Amino acid sequence: MGEGFTMNHKFVSLNFNNATNGRNIKGALVAFFLHKRNSAKDFLFFRSKNLATPQAQVIDNWLQKLKQHSLETYDHSLRVAQLTVQLAQTFGVYSKTQLAHIKNGALLHDIGKIAIPQEILTKETTLTLDDRRMIECHPSTAYEWLSPIAFLQPALDIPHYHHERWNGGGYPLGLAGEAIPLTARICAITDYWDALSNTRSYRSAISKTDVLTLIQQQSGKLFDPNITNLFCHMMQKNLVNYNSSNMPVQARLA
Repeated sequence: MGEGFTMNHKFVSLNFNNATNGRNIKGALVAFFLHKRNSAKDFLFFRSKNLATPQAQVIDNWLQKLKQHSLETYDHSLRVAQLTVQLAQTFGVYSKTQLAHIKNGALLHDIGKIAIPQEILTKETTLTLDDRRMIECHPSTAYEWLSPIAFLQPALDIPHYHHERWNGGGYPLGLAGEAIPLTARICAITDYWDALSNTRSYRSAISKTDVLTLIQQQSGKLFDPNITNLFCHMMQKNLVNYNSSNMPVQARLA
């Protein structure tokens, strides 16, 4: 991929230049690094003056578009990626490469929301049926946008299926149980946790204790029971490094 190219869509246009030739780029992608537990100011993201890999540049372009469209969703995506990787690590079955794919998928899990008007994303009143239908399109939109990008193929299960539910009541395909990819089942819980435990434009944050109670109540309904038990144990025992502050992640991409 020595020449520059542009990806165009009704809602997004992403430009990539000759720097995407990985042979001329040195260094490794630093995805997440946390110096101190529960400290947002120490949470470092991968962007710098010279992004380390062509893959990082692609993800950065997508996240910049998301940030411009919805800063709230952008901050949420960073936190969900952080927690999803840590939860996945506890399974002890994922290689370093697989964890990198999980990270990428979690970072981009809500990228399809770029196609949703801001007035719907921040709507304080009850969503209409049309609003809900539009929101429920975002996993399919993400898949449509990301599937042509070769290195993201192993990451697509998360953006495509993270709203599927254990009992088959989710979307976009209504998958149930173990038919839902494991990484998507992991992200389903971390996404739910972060959405409820942080303030949104249309509601206040719910306490950690109450969110854990809600998650436990949905075990075997919305969420995989085994992952639910593992997640709740981790959060109750404070076994993960996670910033659940309502303040935005300080190290946003500039």
